Amino acid sequence: MTVPFEDPMYWQHHDIFYFPVDYLVYSCSSSSSSTSSPPSLTALPPCFHGGVTDPELDDFFRPYRRQQQRIMFDEEMGILCHGDNGEFTVAHLAHGSDGLELCLLHHPPPAGAPAGWSLSTLQLPPDNKINLHSWRTDVVVVPTDRCLCWVDYYQGMLLVDVLADTPDQQQPHGIRLPAQALKSRRIYKDAGDPDPFRCVCVTDNGSIKLVCIFVKDSFSS
Repeated sequence: MTVPFEDPMYWQHHDIFYFPVDYLVYSCSSSSSSTSSPPSLTALPPCFHGGVTDPELDDFFRPYRRQQQRIMFDEEMGILCHGDNGEFTVAHLAHGSDGLELCLLHHPPPAGAPAGWSLSTLQLPPDNKINLHSWRTDVVVVPTDRCLCWVDYYQGMLLVDVLADTPDQQQPHGIRLPAQALKSRRIYKDAGDPDPFRCVCVTDNGSIKLVCIFVKDSFSS
């Protein structure tokens, strides 16, 4: 859930995310034979990795800095719940100039690790056939207890172990769509609205299923 503050600059330039934008994680109550916890709302710290600063504008805000937060669109973000004490990991995967950028926040942070967001650059294997330049994340699903899966309904899937200790262990595994599914191009282009012809889900046994509806061209013979 994202909550923009009443910032005139935010609404005037809605395509640029000015500080502050809050990200909140709601945890429902849990109970077991030994422990129980009430519902909670956790405010995530802001992420400034990749944020932009303008030294000239900073002069008008002294002693503060007008620093922009990292742009993280909702459809590019996923959350993985793990552990027995309400632990979770929030992840944002986006295409950067040098490859894929993975931004992670572990709550609570691992022992000995600093709190806050971390940023790492990931590279797809050379033989990967997914075109990152035209990649568009439609949904993020949770296929395992360690991985998040970013899905482009018209290209394929990127699986990342977000609990891995090092960036080398986080290298994404790309899965291209079957040949039949690659024959159709994206029809619905309105950002933020669900695609009416395709959907991905994870079954109880951890299988990832893609459902496609093919529309027959009425003008074809």
